[in-house]
Amino acid sequence: MNVFEQNIYQTVTHNALLFLKEGVLKLIETDRHLPEMTLNDVVILSCSQVQIALELAVRAYLIREKGIDSVVDQSYMVKHHKNQSIEQIYECGELKVNDFDSIKNQLRGIRNVFLTKDDFKIIEKFQKYRNKIVHLCYPLQEGELESFRDDIMYYVVRIVLCMLYDNYEHQRPAEYFESLLGYDFYKQLWNDRGYIKAIEKMAEERAVNVGLCPICDRY
Repeated sequence: MNVFEQNIYQTVTHNALLFLKEGVLKLIETDRHLPEMTLNDVVILSCSQVQIALELAVRAYLIREKGIDSVVDQSYMVKHHKNQSIEQIYECGELKVNDFDSIKNQLRGIRNVFLTKDDFKIIEKFQKYRNKIVHLCYPLQEGELESFRDDIMYYVVRIVLCMLYDNYEHQRPAEYFESLLGYDFYKQLWNDRGYIKAIEKMAEERAVNVGLCPICDRY
């Protein structure tokens, strides 16, 4: 990455973390938000923020792996800014990026150690749930809300954090995420029932590879 791309990558990653932390804190501190908000309200806000975090994390990943061209709407560039560079358009505040479905399809074409076909199915399923309760205002029952709460945390662990992991040599995943998220926040995660359940679920799914890290696929 050049200096411009590095700055954009760092900013997008920072923004992804902002939304991720806010979404996860909603789940961790559910009791604190009640009765001002219902559990349904907490889940709506959390899943929305976590989805935004993923979309930003995917863009950051593509910028890191393929350059900023990969997330920019090229048809818009050609039509409106044919003779300008991406950096010039960015400085004018007119840079337009591709929608999530477009960048998600790009991600499918990359040999990504983290995301499998099943992972993409999880992403699609999560988007449908988010649309169901946010856009269509579908009223989830108490049992469904508790289940979806756990699903959100699993989504964070299995998909979003994987997309943000970019340190393969110097730190193990646990060390990297502690430095990325901050010690206090990371400690809150490890004290949360939903986070522990998500880690245990991934461990069970990887049971054939005892000792294999669910984040980086290393022993």
